[in-house]
Order: sequence, then C-alpha cells, then structure tokens
Amino acid sequence: MSKIAIPPSQGWGSFFSTVETYPKADPAGDQPVSEGRVQPIPEISRADGATFLSWDKASQEFYLRTFRAPDYEMSLDVQESGKPSVRYDVRLLNGDVQSKPRGVPSSAWASAPAGTVSKVPAIDTLTAAEFKTWQKDAQAAYIDLVSRTSVPGIALSTGTANQYEEFLIVDRDAKGGGGKLVSRTATGLGLQPTAGMELDLGGGRPTGSNPKGAVDGQIDIPYYHLPGSASGNTGALISAGAEQLFPGIDGITTKLPASTRPAEMSTDPTTIADVRLFLEGADGKGGFNSWHTAYQVEYVNRWGVGATRPKTLEIPKSTTNAAGQLTTIPLMTAVLSAGDPPRLYRVEAITKQDFALMPKADQTAVAATVFFLKYKQTELNLTTDATDAKAQLTALRTNLNDNLFKTTGTNPTGADVRQVFLDQLAMLETKINGSAVHSKGEINDAVKALSERATRLSTFFDARNKAEGKSPNVNLKVDAGFLTTQFKTNVMSLDGGATVRSGFDVMFQQEKTIRDIARSREVAATGTMLAADGSRLPVTTDPSLSNGVRVLTSGTGKRLDAPTLIYLFQDSYNRQLQAEVAIETEYVKQVNALLKAYAVMQDTVNRTLGAFDKTKDDDGKDIEKALEGFPYAYYYDELTDQREIDARTAILMFDSAGFGAEHPVETLQKINRPTQQLFSGATPTAGGEAVLASDTHQQWTTYGTRLSDAVTQLNQESQTRMNDINNMDKQRNRHYELANSALAKMNDALQGILRASA
Repeated sequence: MSKIAIPPSQGWGSFFSTVETYPKADPAGDQPVSEGRVQPIPEISRADGATFLSWDKASQEFYLRTFRAPDYEMSLDVQESGKPSVRYDVRLLNGDVQSKPRGVPSSAWASAPAGTVSKVPAIDTLTAAEFKTWQKDAQAAYIDLVSRTSVPGIALSTGTANQYEEFLIVDRDAKGGGGKLVSRTATGLGLQPTAGMELDLGGGRPTGSNPKGAVDGQIDIPYYHLPGSASGNTGALISAGAEQLFPGIDGITTKLPASTRPAEMSTDPTTIADVRLFLEGADGKGGFNSWHTAYQVEYVNRWGVGATRPKTLEIPKSTTNAAGQLTTIPLMTAVLSAGDPPRLYRVEAITKQDFALMPKADQTAVAATVFFLKYKQTELNLTTDATDAKAQLTALRTNLNDNLFKTTGTNPTGADVRQVFLDQLAMLETKINGSAVHSKGEINDAVKALSERATRLSTFFDARNKAEGKSPNVNLKVDAGFLTTQFKTNVMSLDGGATVRSGFDVMFQQEKTIRDIARSREVAATGTMLAADGSRLPVTTDPSLSNGVRVLTSGTGKRLDAPTLIYLFQDSYNRQLQAEVAIETEYVKQVNALLKAYAVMQDTVNRTLGAFDKTKDDDGKDIEKALEGFPYAYYYDELTDQREIDARTAILMFDSAGFGAEHPVETLQKINRPTQQLFSGATPTAGGEAVLASDTHQQWTTYGTRLSDAVTQLNQESQTRMNDINNMDKQRNRHYELANSALAKMNDALQGILRASA
C-alpha cells in the first residue's frame, strides 16, 4: 500500500486528503525480475568530469545511484581552458547532487553544476521488455530515481493496450536499504504510485513551495506528472485508469446506449412541426433541453450544418426577406465545438465568459450564427470587427513613441520606461489577434487604463528629471537692510522634488510588476513569450524569465492540475491588483504632498491677513491700506525653524515671477497653480533688489480664496482615488472568495468520489 500525499505548503491548504491506492494484482503473484546486461547510462572515468557536469541533475543522480551505491560518492577531475585540472568530490545527499573541491572543508559542499544533456530514459516511452534488459543496479536506481513513494515502483507498458507490468522494490529495511525487485501484471485500474506524487521534503530537494534552481521537469510536485509529462509514470496508464473509473461519454466517439436513446433522435429538424414541444417536451419534461448532453451532442453532430466540426444547428431554420429582415427566428441555435472533448454551445444563452473560454474556431462559428448577429452581439456589446480596437492600439503606440518619456533621464531612460508599456500593448494586441469576438467595452477600458498610467508616469518622469536650480545673486530687503542671497528655481515641492522622484520610482517598479504578471499569464497560455523583434520565444530558452514563470509552464507545454491552476491564476490577478493599488496609493501620497505645500501657502496668507491693523476713518469705515512685506523676517541664513523654511519655499513656488515649476499632479489634473506677485517690482535679476510685495487686505483675501478653490479640487481628487483603492481591494478579496469557493467545491467532489470508490 502506498500513499499519494500533497502537503499544505502547496498553497491550497487541506484541499487534498491523503489518498491510499492499492495494486489490483495479488501480491502473492509477485515474480522476480530478470536481469539483463545493458547499462542505460554509460560509465565514465574520473577524468571525464566535464562530461558528468554536462548532464542534467536527473542524469547525474541516476549515474550515482547506478554505479556508486550505496555511498553515492565519487571523485572527478575537471579541466578548464588554460587552467590546471581540479579534482572534485561528488556525492548524492537527500536527492541533491553536491560537489566541492578536494581538500576544502565540508562546509564547502554545494549543489553541483549541471548541464542540459539527459541520460535518463523517458518513462512514457520505456517498455517493460526494454527495462528487463538492464542490469539490476540500473533497474533499482531507475525506480528510486523516478519514484518518491513509500513503496518505490513504476508501471511500464507491455505493448498490449491497457496492459502494464509493475516493477516494485519491496521488503526494504527501516533505513530504506536492501529489498528485492519484483514485478506484477496490472491493467489501467491498477494505478501504481506515480513519480513525484509524494513529495520528498528532506534534504533541500526542490518542492512546490521552494522550486528555485530546479531543472525544468524535475520539480517533485504533482502537476509535473500528469499525462503528457516527460517525467513520472506513464501518462497512458493514468489516462486508461481514469477512463475506466470515470468514462468520458461525448456522444461522438463514445455514445450512450441505443436502448435509452430518445425517439426524436432520428427526427430531421426541418420536419419538426411543434418546435416548442420538441425542445421542452410535454409539461416541460422529456424534450431536447432535458436530454443528456451526450445525446444533444450526438443529435447536433448528425443534423448540424457543416461537413466537419464546428457544426451549427438552428431549430427552426432562420429565414430572411429580400430586405435582409429576419422572418423566422430560431428558438434554438446550437454550435458543436471543433475541438475534443466536444462542447455544445447554446447561442441564445451564451455569455461573455463563455466566449472567453472558447478556442478561436468556436468563437468564429458562434459569431457567424444569425441569432448572434441579430441579438446577442448587441446585448453583450461584442463585435467581430477588430478594426476599432487595433486603431486604439495604434494611437496609443504612436503617443508612446512620439510624445511620452521624451525628456533626458537615466536609470531608467525614457526608452526603458516606454518599453514597459509597449510590452503590455503588444500582449494586448496578441490577445485581440487570438480572438474572433471582441468586447468593445473591455478593450476600451484596457487601453484607457494603460494610456492613463503611461501618461501619469511620463509626467512624473519629466518632473523627476527637472532639478532645482538657483537664481543669480540678488539683494533681498530684510527689515531695514539688504541681504545678498539666491532664490531657488524650478521649485515644485517643499522637499526639493524628493517625493516626486520617489513616487516615480515606486510607480515604475509597480508598472514593471504588472507587465511581468501579464507576461507570465501569456506564457502560461501559449508556452511562448513575445520577443523584442516580434517573434515568439520558447520560455525555456529565455534566461530573463523568473522561476515563477517556469513553474507555470515547461518547454513542451503546460503541465498544471486544476487546483494549481486556480491557485496560480488567483495569485496572479491578486498580485496585479496589489500593484495597481500600490500605484494609486502612491499617487494619493503625491496629491497629499502637494496639498501640504498649498497648506503652507494658505497659512502664510492667513498670518499676513492677521497682521493688518484695521484702523477706521472718521466715518467709522475700515481704512484699506497695503501692508509692506510679510509679518515675519525673511532670512535665508541660519534657518532652523522648519515652518519658516517651508514658508520661504512655498513663497517661491507660488510667486508669479517664475521660480516655481509645475507639479506633476497639477499637470495631470489641469490645475493652474494660483500665483501672486510676492516680490514688488520686476523679476529679480543679478545684482538687483528684491522687496516683498505690499498688497491690500482685499488683495490677500482674494488670493486666499483662489488657493482654497485649488485645494478643494485637489481634495476631491484625493478622495476619488481613495474610493478607487477601496474598490480594488474589494475586487481583490472577491478573487479569493471565488477561488476558495471553487477549491471547496472540488474538495467536496473529490471526497464524494473517494466515498463512492471505497
């Protein structure tokens, strides 16, 4: 008896319970395994160290298990070009091939370098007869290599359909030593332990929660051992067993019994007199709508239009008049999919989500039906014409290349930042090209969101590259004398632009995260990624891809089980929303930093207004007079009071002489910063005099009102963005709820299957 166990570290908690599998054959019938003379992997000499290091990890381990048991140790000489030969000690420890130079301390042991050459025969193609030609050491080593279960064993094809011979090592001691190799005959129902079904958590072997550094296809997690995998037990065995336990009845290759077939199966749909009765049956029972799906598929496959699938069936058949108006409306329009297993689409009940899951051939067939063109297309706001969508992409690409990120900047350059958006644009275009039906609203939203983020980041990029400067020396009047000083120029914030520069860095990093997540989903869907020249790169040859992308895919196709798929894509969309939330949060931070500068200027104006002496004339009316300067000294030396420092900076930001620079938030929100002539006379020039302005109480009051209006506008923007952040957080939580619900339902289904199979 062996166990298939998946630990909680896989990411979906207790989704899987422990499942026990039993060989169908009687253990009393075990037979000794004959030994041949073939060695499937060549023995090498100590001088062939370079050859050993050119092999992949699995081949290195296979060699040590075959030729170096039971210690699994050896020494190798490695000759590098132009250097003397170096001797290395090599060992297998807890499933990890390690090496260190001879004579160095034991602390130097590390995972040995590995190449890409494979010397391990693929279990999907290895036959029982070939296995019996091997020497016994190689047979045992191979079983230990590919099987990680408490009863090491494999099942190999005998060459007869659905017949397999199982090879197991039994009667091992408590330490895993000894034992004997036996064989048993089994059918597809005798499911034996599949390589990797039980994770080996010891000794640093790569696992689902720690896949770093694992060679592609060698990670011991279940979805690397499903049908189609290059490692693990034979996919044919798994498929055959699953087919016998849960046969797939598709109505085409496998049909339900003729004895229970509805009588209407042989009815030509063009001869149906009462369509509603045919579809719904008497009293809503027994009609086509209540047939088993396999019968529905069989009927549409027989009577549908088209020599091959996809096939379309209308009941009754639609007709139009000379003006193209629909005169006969079909009550049922069914499309039978092109691919296997066959799927039946009912066009009258189809949704956007259904289209999102369809292959392009099925989308084309559904979109060509009269019912879709006349009704569902408008209802779902879909179109088969991608012209407008591609025009939007072209316009955005032109704007990116011609108008955005044009100022001089390094680390990153404008081209670096622009490329992040061009990559996303290319992936969006790939999705559009891969679909025959397009959602106008969703494409508009996607292009709009990408355009807004690009414009925002470009604005911050320009501001980030605009450094503060200093004016020529001027004579600033302070109290009764003058002070020679310089004014700051390009002032956009109280902190010299530090917050703006930091904001750009944060938003750019998050934008790269969004791009990389989108790329990982594209790779998962296609097995390739878009290169800079527009070609498609296989993921296994691109070193820039993260290990997370490699876990999603392999070089020969996707290898994902359903819970892993749900978990990975749930996590993918969650991380994308996290990045979008981080961008919006940073933008709110930028708005609040600008509001702080406005608040300092408002405080300066209010303090000035409070310094007026409201004297009255003979008639008792206030005397409107100008107040020269501000009510406090305006020194540029020995500044220690941060409030005074901020006030002096704000005065330069809001002076109309041009010392300030537009803040990126003001640019994006089209807010004209309220400025005032805060220095009397002309703009200070080299050697000239600068005197603080003398304005009346009314002038200061009016200016204060203008500041308040701008502050109100900025506060509204901050609140709007906070609402967006809250909505995105709710959406993120909803993703988890939906995924957890799906996993819970799958768990219930699995438990039901186990109870029924017990």
